[in-house]
Amino acid sequence: MALLSAAALTATARHALAPTSSSRTLLPSSQAFVHLKTCRQCLDSRRGLADSFGPRFTSTSSRRSGSNAKPPTPPSSASPSRPVDPANLVPKRYRAKVEVLPFRVGTEEARQFLHAFTAGGVLQHHRSWYEHLKLHYALTIGGETAQEVRERVVTFEKISALYLPIWMVNASVELRCRGENGRAEVTLLTTKSRFPGNSWGPMTTMPMYPDYPSDAPVSPDQPQQTLDPAQRNYQLMMDYELYDPEKHLHPKGVEIEGGIPPPLPFNISPLHLPELLRKDLAPEDRTIEGEIPREDLEEELGRTGRAWSNYKTGNPKLSPVHFEPETLKTHMLAAYPLLIPIHLAECSFIDKEGERQRVTHALGAWDKQMHTFASLFHKDGVWRRTGSDRHPFSIQTTDLFPRLPIRNPFQQHFSKERAAAEDERRKKRIEYKEKLTAKMGEMKKQFGLGKMNRAEIDELWEEADSLHIKELKDSIKSQEAEHLAVELPVAWAITLKVDELLEKANWTPLERDEREAYQARTSRVDPSKPVRSKKDKQRLPSTTQMRYSGTPPTEPRPYQWLSDKQEREAEQQHPDRKAGLGDFIHWTSPHVQRLTLNVAANKRYLEEGVPRELKSRRSLVNATAAGADIDNLLVINQSDGSTVKGSDAVKTLRASDLDCRQYSERLKPRWLKELEKNGPPAPRY
Repeated sequence: MALLSAAALTATARHALAPTSSSRTLLPSSQAFVHLKTCRQCLDSRRGLADSFGPRFTSTSSRRSGSNAKPPTPPSSASPSRPVDPANLVPKRYRAKVEVLPFRVGTEEARQFLHAFTAGGVLQHHRSWYEHLKLHYALTIGGETAQEVRERVVTFEKISALYLPIWMVNASVELRCRGENGRAEVTLLTTKSRFPGNSWGPMTTMPMYPDYPSDAPVSPDQPQQTLDPAQRNYQLMMDYELYDPEKHLHPKGVEIEGGIPPPLPFNISPLHLPELLRKDLAPEDRTIEGEIPREDLEEELGRTGRAWSNYKTGNPKLSPVHFEPETLKTHMLAAYPLLIPIHLAECSFIDKEGERQRVTHALGAWDKQMHTFASLFHKDGVWRRTGSDRHPFSIQTTDLFPRLPIRNPFQQHFSKERAAAEDERRKKRIEYKEKLTAKMGEMKKQFGLGKMNRAEIDELWEEADSLHIKELKDSIKSQEAEHLAVELPVAWAITLKVDELLEKANWTPLERDEREAYQARTSRVDPSKPVRSKKDKQRLPSTTQMRYSGTPPTEPRPYQWLSDKQEREAEQQHPDRKAGLGDFIHWTSPHVQRLTLNVAANKRYLEEGVPRELKSRRSLVNATAAGADIDNLLVINQSDGSTVKGSDAVKTLRASDLDCRQYSERLKPRWLKELEKNGPPAPRY
């Protein structure tokens, strides 16, 4: 087969990028030059010509600088020629990003399940034993069917299907806090938090969302257990797909009564959260305190290696912790737009007081087992979900550095542990002293002198060193356990505070921010400069005052003006915007990503790289705080079985810390490294 030359490839790409009617839906004609430039840059990438047709991230600053590209690499004789796919030449941030889970549960299945579930709940909580007996008689002797009995208990009014927009978020943030014991820096890592995609009131707080790909839990009663592990994991994967109206609004094999309407559009996003938290967080919302529910902490405290009964019988009391949101730094934020299929059903029943109560059920239609659903009782307006993960903000890791800013709620129990350990060490020191005295007496009685040979002296010194080393290790271990026992209540208190903020949140200002940010990004003139016309002044009343000075380059900047014309056109013509999924969302932002392409690398960085780096930093601090004689007493057991002591152990500990930081840097996603290196386009202030 004949091989394509570099010139032929360029010509093929130019032909593929021509604004024909067939390619106009994939690539707007106004972007032909920027995508052709991307194609040429792909020709000289480090992967060679044969592998150069994949997407390649190109920063705005590098395109503006106009750096000269290297000459294209000649094609290899062993590489077969392949046709050029124009869609692969489009940078990732210009492609569609909204993914969807298809409907797997039909309307009739959802109706039968929710009707039976509601009837069971009403019989359990709102009926007397006499009414139970009457219904049992009607079912067994009276000849009524189960459906007729359910209709006597619960009135099933209506059910509808829809696609609900949500955001799944991975983030790493840092801010300062203060308490009764001083100040500290708080690092929060979240790998599975949910943020509403639409400001529709009751659905913004719905405590329900799907799992990440391949993260679905496996239970013994599922039929997939009969398969081999590879097939079982494949079947349990969430089948996320790019949104296609023809396919997902008219699903095959699933009966949906009344059809599926177009999905609700995205009109809010988490890209504005850092700026909102720094400027608009009320003073009363900056402090966390109070009792932490025991059931929330019982399982988490197992990570300290101690049982709950060793701590407290009641709920722990948390001293006030005051956060300083103006110090917030966003080191990473990745937002994944998703459309999840929902069956919304409304039922009513008569309670014990004779009043009619209404309840709305939301059933996750992506789950064939129908284990994912939540209920909203209209009387109190609070969502209730069966199972776990009821909190939209889930904290993976919490780190308070360099010290705890508050008193430990388990201080009494740790003090008892340390006192018991000190008593044990005192007994061993007395035993050691008695042993040494007896040895000296024996030597004096035998030789008339108080002298020992070198081997006996070394043996006694090693025994003394082992006692000191054990004391040092016990002290470091106790400090780490005590630190973790405080971090867990703080993390749960933050989670509960976020739940409270989401319950009372007013999303109207955020909708306005999204609209103004879009106008600022796509403005034909730089909004940071004096406006040039009355029309611009009316259109951009508040965006000209936005500033990003002092914020890290890894923080989202939705108000940042796109100075390049092709960039503005790409933002205006983004496929998700043209599909009606959100008119003002910053779709081309590097922080808005496609879930299935980016979540694995982002999660690994937040679950393995950053926690390992934070733990190493904590070990250094705890080792230093253990005592001034650490250079002589510290002993480290290495992976090969050898040990290092004293100053060599300190050097090894510091080298291990460097290795942890380098490991975290290796796991850092490429898009995040690109932001740290080049950053977004510099604002022209």
